[in-house]
Formats: sequence, C-alpha cells, structure tokens
Amino acid sequence: MSKIDKSSKEISTLLQNPKKTNWNAIKAVLTKYHASSNTKTAHLDSMFRKALKRACHDPSIDQSTLKIILHKTTHLSLPERVHYASMATRCRNMTALQEIIHDDVSVLFHYCDGDASDDDDDDGRGDDNNSLMSGGTTLLHMVCEEHGWNDEISFILKEILEHTYDGGDGDGSKDELGHCYYQHKGLFQETTDSEIPLKLSLQAGSDLNEIIQHVREEYPSYFERNLNHLTQIMAEYCYDMILFRELVCMHPSMLLDSLHPNKGSSPLHFACYYQNEEMIRVLLEEYNIKEGTNSLLQKRLLSLNTEVMSPLGYLLLNIGDRDDENAWRCIDTCVRFFPENGGKVRLHALHLLFSDMWDQFIKKKNYIRILKQIIVRLRINLCCVDDNGQTVLSILIVKMSSCTKCKKTQELSLRILDYLLSYDGDGDSKGNGKGNDYDVIGRSDYDSEVNTAIANCTRTAARREGSGRLPLNLACEYSLPWKRGLGSIAKSYMPALESFDP
Repeated sequence: MSKIDKSSKEISTLLQNPKKTNWNAIKAVLTKYHASSNTKTAHLDSMFRKALKRACHDPSIDQSTLKIILHKTTHLSLPERVHYASMATRCRNMTALQEIIHDDVSVLFHYCDGDASDDDDDDGRGDDNNSLMSGGTTLLHMVCEEHGWNDEISFILKEILEHTYDGGDGDGSKDELGHCYYQHKGLFQETTDSEIPLKLSLQAGSDLNEIIQHVREEYPSYFERNLNHLTQIMAEYCYDMILFRELVCMHPSMLLDSLHPNKGSSPLHFACYYQNEEMIRVLLEEYNIKEGTNSLLQKRLLSLNTEVMSPLGYLLLNIGDRDDENAWRCIDTCVRFFPENGGKVRLHALHLLFSDMWDQFIKKKNYIRILKQIIVRLRINLCCVDDNGQTVLSILIVKMSSCTKCKKTQELSLRILDYLLSYDGDGDSKGNGKGNDYDVIGRSDYDSEVNTAIANCTRTAARREGSGRLPLNLACEYSLPWKRGLGSIAKSYMPALESFDP
C-alpha cells in the first residue's frame, strides 16, 4: 500500500466516529503527509475536504489543526470556502470561521449564484468564475438570512469593514502599502438578487435595537455614513420611537433630510409607504419644529421620489379597501398638522391625488371608492381652490384633455367627471350612471354622507379657478371633445354658456 493510500485510509478511519473526532491523530497524519506535483491525490483531497467539513461542524477543533487542514487541502475554490464558512457560522464555530477567513479574506467578497447550505452529498465545490458585483449573494447575506445576528456574524462584519475602504466605497484597489481594499458596504450591501444583510437579519427574527447598538458602538463612522439606508429599515421594522428619537437627536440632518441613494425617497416617504403611524407623527413633529410653517410641511408631504410618488400619495392610494384603517390613521395623523383656519383648507388631498398621482389613481380598480372616502372622511370641499389657484375640476379637465390615445382611460375619466358633477349646492345627487357604478361601498347611507360632506359647496361646474375661468371655458380652451366631458360640463351649469372670463 502506498503512503498516499495509507494516509487516506487513516483519515477515513478517524472520521468514522461522528460524535468524537480524534483531531490530534488526524493532525499527526496530515503533518507527515507531503504532496508532490507528480502525485495523484484526488482521493486524499476528498478525505481532506471531509476533514474540513467535520472541523466546521465541531467547535472543539483547535486552531493549529485547522490551519494544517486548510494548508493541505489543495485547490479550494471560493465557492467552496464560502460553503465551509457558512457551515461554521451555522454551527457557531468561531475557530473554524476565523481560520477560513484569515486563510483567504476574499471569501468575504465573493458573490455566489446559489446558496451555501450544507448538504451531506455535496462537497461545496462550485463555479469560481463569479465576478464581484455580478449578482448573487455574499457570505454575509447568506448567514444573515439563515441565522439573523450572532457573534460569528458580528465577526464577519468586522472583517469586511477592516478590508474595505471608506465604508465599502472602494474599488478593490491597493493602497501605497500594498493592502487590497474590497467593495462591500457590510450590513447595507445591496445586490440584484437579495435584500441588504441588515434586513435579512431582521426577517430572521433578530432585534433591530441590538444590531444598531452594536454598530453604533463599534463602528460609529460607518454607522453615520449609512444613515440614509437606515431610515427605510426603521420605517419597516421599528415601532419603538424611543430609539428613533434618540437617533434623530444625534443625527438630525441625516435622519430628517437624507434621501435614499437609489430610490430618492425621504424618511417620510418610507414612513408613509410602510404606514408606520408613529414614525410619521415623530417626523412631522420634528419638521414642524424645524421649519415652523404649514407650507414647508406640506411640501414635505408632496415631494416626489424617483418613482414619482409622494409620501401622502402612498397613503391615499392605499385606501378604499376593507382593511384600510391603518392607512386612514396615518392620513389622520398628517391632517392634524394642518388645522383649518377660518374655514380655509390647508391640505388639499384631492387636488394632490388628481395632479400628482393621476396615472396611479386611474389604474386602481376601486378608484371611485377611494374618491368617495376621501371626500367624506376628509370633508373635502369640491369647490375650494388650492395654493396654485386650481380647483379639483380644473385639474381633472387638464388631465382629461391629455388622454387622447387610451380609450379605457377616457371612459374612466368621464366616470370620475360625472361623479363630481352629480352633486349640486343642495347636496342632491343627479348622477346618470347606474347605481352600482358608484355605490361600491354597499351601504345605503353612504351617498347621503357624501352629500352631507359637500352640502355647503356651490355647484362644482360654477366655481371659477384662481385665474377666473369657469370649468366650461377651460374645457373649451383645452379642446375637450363634447362626448368626452365638454357636454357633461355644459349641461351641469348651463349659465356658463353665456358667461365671460374676467
């Protein structure tokens, strides 16, 4: 029997006891073995990989033995190393994890296409041609998704930050001393195939306060550089505003004014998107103290992100369903910061819906229901003029004049127009559509609530906008066809046919 076969058999025998492994004996065998370039060692290599796998599962492994195993195991690919590091993390084996990373730190920055889960029939081999940032997930993504947050994951984060420059913004280049810096933002690293590691940890059940406390204490500059990523996480997972208020006091500009680097969303965008009522209230309180005027506060609620959505828009488009009470509580929280002054409305929600979110609104199947609920619950005056001198009807006419290609959009727009024109100054409905078109709530008293909400309004078709134009004049100016709205406006207020603009 050759020395190679003998070494292979000895290691195989020593690995047969899964409960207690004699690492000293394995170490002795490995120390005596010296591979030559002319020697075929495929079978022995397989034994070394089995030994490495057993070492990752066994926290009792000593550092020196593991170093020898890694040194003797030839041609370990990066996917294999990621596989073994993930295995060590799962088994809470800090010794194995440290040695695998220190043996080749690039294991932290390799992007794998699949997962690195343990499989008894799989030795962890994989394609080693993945390039950095080509998609997939890194070791940190994998272990956060599987295990949340623990000491081993904390160690992985530490090693990543020690080998990245300026919080992961480096390009993998070397400094003047020859140290290589990789590109990885740690807990905030985004990939095309996965959420950021911090979010994966929270989805696995870890505590946000614990993770934030650790990062703040250990890596304060890294924490501050990534506060613009943190606001989205806070909005989705944090309902303890003590932590949020504390962070706002320490980093007011970053947590109140920062925009997400990819989405262009403000903290208020995220709070409204995730319907975090308490975070909305805290943000509006802070903005109110900071800016002190309703106009600037309203500007915050109406600002658009890269998705052309405003914070208030996210809330308005989520009402109209049976389970919309949380969205309404958030809207009520916003409205409380804009009290009426002498009967003058300060937050024109319906104007916003038509002017800035028309395309999203018209695509909603329950758009009439959304419209009815906004009118009733926010006590909308359909004849009021917003800060730009526009009425709800004047905004709608401009939108309808631009709908020249899509027949379905034209039909839906006409239904909305008829709905708004169907109420006169006495609150009597004159709708000419079928009852089911508008009575989508299924309540016999709902239309009377709508009528009560607008009973103090003059007829909408008779209300001039800020420039003095009547809706009929505006519709003619924009060449709105008779069958696509002009006729409905003219019939709603016939005296307009003989009226002049001032």
